[in-house]
Amino acid sequence: MKLSADERPAEAGEDLEAAYREILARSPKVFASPEMLAQAANPMEAWFYGHHGRRTGKWAHYLEVYDHYLSRFRDRPVRLLEIGVSHGGSLQVWKRYLGPQAQVHGLDINPQVAAIDDEDLKVHIGDQSDPGVLDRILAETGGFEVVIDDGGHVGADQIASFEHLFPRLADGGVYICEDLHAAYWRFHGGGLGRSGTFIEYIKGLLDALHSRYFEAGEGREVAPWLRHVHAVSVYDSIAVIEKRTPRDPFRFIVGRQKLIAPSTPVTKPVRPV
Repeated sequence: MKLSADERPAEAGEDLEAAYREILARSPKVFASPEMLAQAANPMEAWFYGHHGRRTGKWAHYLEVYDHYLSRFRDRPVRLLEIGVSHGGSLQVWKRYLGPQAQVHGLDINPQVAAIDDEDLKVHIGDQSDPGVLDRILAETGGFEVVIDDGGHVGADQIASFEHLFPRLADGGVYICEDLHAAYWRFHGGGLGRSGTFIEYIKGLLDALHSRYFEAGEGREVAPWLRHVHAVSVYDSIAVIEKRTPRDPFRFIVGRQKLIAPSTPVTKPVRPV
């Protein structure tokens, strides 16, 4: 989604948009061919390269990621929400990949996508950062096992959607955020190390994942719902956050033969910071 003039960062101008277009031009579009379909390495690639319905586009290396995390939901009841509908092709791909029991929903701010009237898809119109819109969809669907954010690629919107939807995601579900390279582009309100991007937000999720190990006196509280973050996996431009009911970790000790006496120091002393 292109930012409106009011939504762009203050320093944005024609030179910034020109730089953004130049970046995109260096990433050529490739249309799927029969040869690509024949060489598909997994079912996700096969369904995507063989798609002939509504138009869609994904970075090729995303498909392996999607197959890895979504394969367990195939041919079973599953509810999926994709933020960012565009022409609607990806909704069709998700439906065919996941199978007839899947309920596939899309959310887009552009009212034109309401024209998508496929009987096995449901499109909602609204802003991904609007809690009222998200609550309406949740009430209608009962929630989701899979959420894919391919919406505006603006950090504030991505964070707002995640913080509202992840706590309500089904246990065992996955939350996927695409196109994180936009977090480095000023045209999308980003920049290297810039606060408020989803890339920087993910770094905080790593702390939340390890919050049980915080030492006393750290003075950092973690929201209870963040304790359900089971894993954070980051690939080139795409992140996957898995949700599970938290459980205290424990350590198994196996084997009987010992080599080091209990009193022998095995680590170097560390000077307190």
